[in-house]
Amino acid sequence: MSEPTDLYSGLQEALRNQELYRQDDLDDIDEGNDADYLDEESESSYDADLEWEESKEQIHLLLSMVIFPFVGKWLGRKFSFWVWSKYLHNYYVEGVRRIAA
Repeated sequence: MSEPTDLYSGLQEALRNQELYRQDDLDDIDEGNDADYLDEESESSYDADLEWEESKEQIHLLLSMVIFPFVGKWLGRKFSFWVWSKYLHNYYVEGVRRIAA
């Protein structure tokens, strides 16, 4: 069986080789890849901004074409019924009579 000191020295040598291997890998990294990464990041950010603007426009259209007219119509009717019951209920409204021809 191996001595503990032999195992320890073998482990130290393996770690040294691994550190040298990592250093060689770091030296092989191309500096130009960073620019590509930044371009991809800015492109995805640009796409996200476009989607956000499109979502805001859709919400704006939904509010202006559907929600506001519906709420305005509903509030207008509520207000007219309130005014009629509060102030105008004493006035008689004559209906238009049609003559059957």
